[in-house]
Formats: sequence, structure tokens, C-alpha cells
Amino acid sequence: MSVEMELEVKMLEKEILKTERKLVIICERLRFYERAAKGGLKKRIYMCLYNLIPVIMSGFIMFVVGLMIYREWDYFLFHPAFLASEIVAALILVVCNSMLVDFSDKSLLNNIIVRKKEIICLENDLKKIMIRRKFLLEKNMREIQANIDYAYPNFKSKCHDLKILPEFFKEALLGVKPFEIRKNDRNFEKGDFVKLHEFDGTNFTGRFIFGQIMYVTPFSQKNDNVVFSYEQIMVEECYE
Repeated sequence: MSVEMELEVKMLEKEILKTERKLVIICERLRFYERAAKGGLKKRIYMCLYNLIPVIMSGFIMFVVGLMIYREWDYFLFHPAFLASEIVAALILVVCNSMLVDFSDKSLLNNIIVRKKEIICLENDLKKIMIRRKFLLEKNMREIQANIDYAYPNFKSKCHDLKILPEFFKEALLGVKPFEIRKNDRNFEKGDFVKLHEFDGTNFTGRFIFGQIMYVTPFSQKNDNVVFSYEQIMVEECYE
């Protein structure tokens, strides 16, 4: 992989991580707004009850003041002016509360629409980035394959594709483990080529080691296993 292509791939991978983090945050906000919007009726009831508290308190204070002035609680409590003032105060608070709730509901709906549009835009951006990354990695793989075919004409007929776990791949990559113990169901021979694909148990990571077998022996092996050493030719990352 050329330096320019490698830098672009790394930059695209950073953009993918950044975009995915943004998507997670915006989706969390969207779920919060949707939950808030669903609780509109309960919110109205609770706010109306909450706003009736000052009406009741003001009525009680007016009742106490009237009792101290007129000394006749039943006359003042059922006085038309007192009842009218309490009813008007309650209606004003209920109307104001309803207007506030309507305003907050509209704000929630606007936020939901905006967040959904942001999610669509981010998903489209993510698709474009991933398509570009896939194109670059596939192009790199074609170039690698062309170079291998040119340098080793017998590559296609004498290459063994093998899986290798990450912990062993790391040791092989460092050159600490330049051999493999495998079941000889492929008839491994000196001069054959091997591609050791890193496999995490579920998916291929995209990295592989390409090498040539230098020595094969079944010495002290059981169950038709063989040990072969190989010489690394290249280590690459490709699109699987």
C-alpha cells in the first residue's frame, strides 16, 4: 500500500469512528425527545394540578383575611366576589399552563424533526466514507495480487489460505513464531505459498501474512499433523 493511500485509509477510518460517535449521541437525544413528547397528556395533568396549588393557597389567605375583617366566615366564603376571583385566577393559570405546554410540545416536535434529518445526513456521509474506504482497500488488494502473480507465476496453484488467531498472528508478525503446526490435509510442500489471514473467531480482520514454505516435517507430530517453517514475503491489510 502506498503512503498516500495508507494515509487516506487511516483518515477515513478516523472519520468513520467520529461519525459513528455522533450518530450514537444524536440517537440518544432523539429517544429522549420522543419519550418527552409521549408524556404530553400526563404533563398537562400534573402541571394543572401543580398550578392549582397557588389558587388554593390564595383562597385560603383571602378567607383568613376576610374572617379577620368581617368576623363572619360563612358570609365571606360564599361571597360572589370571592368566588369569582378564585374562578378567574384558576382559569388564567390553566390557560397559561396550556399555552406553555403547547409551546414545549411544538419545540419537542421541531427537535425530533431536526434530529431525524441529522441522522439521515450522518448515515449518508458514513455510507460514502465506507464506500471510499472499501474502494481503496480493494484497489490495494488488486495491486498486491498483481505483484504476487508477476513475481511468483506458480502462486495460484500452490498457495494455501489459512486462518490464524490474533495472538498467534502477532507473534508471527514479529518473527517470533516463523512456523505453523497444521493438519496435513493440503499436502504442504517446500516451495508452496501460504497466506495467514488473521481471524478473531468471528470475522477476518483484513490483515494477512504472505510467505513461502521453506521446510516441512512430520517429526514427532500426531494425527497426521506437520510442522512447516516459512519466510515472510509481505504483510498487508486488505478488504475481506
